[in-house]
Amino acid sequence: MVLYLLHVYFIPVIIVVGILGNLLSCVVLLGSHMRKQSSSIYLASLSIADTGFLLSLIIVWLAWVDIDLMNRPGWCQITVFVAYVSAFLSVWIVVSFTAERYIAVWHPFRRHVMCSAKRAKIIISSLTVFAVLLYSPSIWTSTVVKRKDKYFCAPKADLRHISNALLNIDIIITLVIPCILITTLRRSTSSTKTALQRRTDSQLKTTRTLVIISSFFVILNAPSHAFRIFGFIQTLRGRTHQTTGASLRGQEAMQLLYYINFAINFFMYSACAKRFRKTIKRMLKRMRYSVVSCSCQCDGCLGDGTDRNEDVHIVRKTQALWRGK
Repeated sequence: MVLYLLHVYFIPVIIVVGILGNLLSCVVLLGSHMRKQSSSIYLASLSIADTGFLLSLIIVWLAWVDIDLMNRPGWCQITVFVAYVSAFLSVWIVVSFTAERYIAVWHPFRRHVMCSAKRAKIIISSLTVFAVLLYSPSIWTSTVVKRKDKYFCAPKADLRHISNALLNIDIIITLVIPCILITTLRRSTSSTKTALQRRTDSQLKTTRTLVIISSFFVILNAPSHAFRIFGFIQTLRGRTHQTTGASLRGQEAMQLLYYINFAINFFMYSACAKRFRKTIKRMLKRMRYSVVSCSCQCDGCLGDGTDRNEDVHIVRKTQALWRGK
């Protein structure tokens, strides 16, 4: 009963808060001077990838409220594909960002070449193409099957071996390898005295943000993937893993933690990045002064004397804010 209530009422909160936060993060990171930094490109791309996963989660959640799009032809294949691609990109963008921080700390003279915004865009584009190609089989291996008068989105019976192989590959490349890389690179980046001496204040702040993002990634992903890894190991040992009611409930509970991972970017950026917070405040001020300026012009309040001087000052301040002054 508790899990049912969490699925019905908590998941939509995750979806709404996550999508709004991710979209706001993209506006801040890409709609200001911060877009020139490679770290902003990575973080904005992470928000976009997480939004893609949350959109696919909407289709899954609708089945809990008797709007069963997930188990219909077309919706089934698209939802599975988008979830696979978005989850892959979310993981490997974090890995790429971690690798960039490693280069910035240990190879500072190559930082301007290896850690540019242009190179970040190339890496993200390459990851996207790779993910689309890798997970494209999920489109034609998934179908809607009928079991006991109900329809379910499931792998095709004659192609189940391909679906299982894709699932096992996904476990390795979205958890095992990324966790090893992130842990190794993060230790090299943040644990030694030499690394600290090589950092500027800006690099230190960016690295702190990275540490928090990667830590939450491991904490929120590991429990859910642990069940998948256990099943994967059992398969390699030639044993059939029997899912009990208790293990199924545990897996569903851990899945909720996994979903949270896609909805907390805005809160992590706000908590860790002072520049991110300043940019949000600046954008809110721009909106405020723009509204005041527009209101004054529409109401004809730009009159004579003191009122006119005050309103002209507001308009000029608005213009200066838009120029980033």
